[in-house]
Amino acid sequence: MPGSTKLAAAALVACSALAGPLYHVTSLGSFGGDSSVAYAIAGNGSVAGSGLTANWEERAFLYENETWQDLEGGFSQAHSLNSSGAVAGTAYAGGRAQAVVWSGDTRLALGTLGGAESDAMGINSAGVVVGRADTAGGQGHAFRWNGGRMEDLGTLPGGSWASAYAINDGGQVVGYGMTGSGFFRAFVESPGLGLTELGTLGGWNGYAFGINDAGQIIGHSSIATGYLHAYLYSSGRMKDLGTLGGNQSYAYGINGRGEVVGHSWLVDSQTTHAYLYRDGRMTDLNALIDPAGGWELLEAYGINESGQIAGMGRFDGQTLAYRLDPVSAATPPMPPSAESSPTPSPEPGTLALLGIGLVALAVAARRKKNGH
Repeated sequence: MPGSTKLAAAALVACSALAGPLYHVTSLGSFGGDSSVAYAIAGNGSVAGSGLTANWEERAFLYENETWQDLEGGFSQAHSLNSSGAVAGTAYAGGRAQAVVWSGDTRLALGTLGGAESDAMGINSAGVVVGRADTAGGQGHAFRWNGGRMEDLGTLPGGSWASAYAINDGGQVVGYGMTGSGFFRAFVESPGLGLTELGTLGGWNGYAFGINDAGQIIGHSSIATGYLHAYLYSSGRMKDLGTLGGNQSYAYGINGRGEVVGHSWLVDSQTTHAYLYRDGRMTDLNALIDPAGGWELLEAYGINESGQIAGMGRFDGQTLAYRLDPVSAATPPMPPSAESSPTPSPEPGTLALLGIGLVALAVAARRKKNGH
C-alpha cells in the first residue's frame, strides 16, 4: 500500500476510534482565483493571508467576523495580525516591496532603513512590528518598528542579510540571517542584547519563524544528513520534532501552551500534510477532521490560544485558506494511531537530494516574501 494511502487509512481509523472529528474545517474562500493561504490567526479567530484573483494577482486579506476583506486592492500579502485587528504585511508598487500595517480603514507605510524595499513579517499585541528592510548600502537588515520609528537590528556577525519574522508581547524577536560563512542561522533578539544565534540540529542551516510569550521558539533546521526538521527551542535546548514519515518538516506557528503547527513530507516524499505537535507527538491534522468533508490539509501556519489553526489545504480542485475550529471547547485528546516520532533521514546520495530542502525552503520564502 503506498505511503499516502496508508496515512489516509490511518486518518480514517483515528477518526472512527474517536467517535467523531476533533476539528471543523471552515473554508476562507479566495479572490476569485484558485488559490489562497492563511498565514496567521489572532486570539479572536480572525485570520490574515493572501489569495489570487482570476487574473493571478496576489492580494492580502483579513477574514474577520465571517467576512472577507480585501486589504490593499493590489499586489500585496498579509503575514501577521493581532487581536486588535492590525495586520502586518507587504504591498507592492512599481515592483518594489513596502512594509505596511493595515488597521481598520488606515494603511500605514513603515518605510525602510534607507534602501529601496521592506517587508513587515510579525506584529505583537502592542502593535510593534518586525521584518526586513534594505539599508542605503543595499543590504537587508532585520528591523523593529515601534511608534513611528524603525530600529535597525542588524545582521549576524559577518553576515550581509537578516530578517525578523515574529515578536512576542515581551519584545523578544526571532528570525534568521546569513552568517559570515554563508550559512543561514536562526536568531533571537532581546531589547539591548543584539542578535543571538540559536544553533542547529546538527546541520549547517537553521531558521526561526515563531516565538510565544514564554520564550519558546519554533522553526526548522538542517540535521546532519542535510534535510530540514521542525524544532522547538526551549530552555536553551533545540528539540527535533520529527516528521510524518518523510524526509523533512517545517514549523511556522506556536501558541502559549507550546503547541506547534507546520507541515511535513509524508513517507512518499511527494506530498506534504499539515500537522499539530502537542504532548510530545506530531499528528497529521487530516487525522483530526471528518474524512468525508473533502479536505486535504496541506500546510499550517498559525495556532492561537484556543487551538484554532490556520493554513492551506486542497478542496474541490483548489488550494484554499482554511481555519480549523475545535469541535468542543475542551482541548481534544490526541489519537494514539496518529502519533509519529522523529524519523531517521537517509543520507542524501547526491546534491540533487540535498536540493529538495533548498527548493522547499525557497517555496516557503516566496510565500513569506522575505525579500532575500
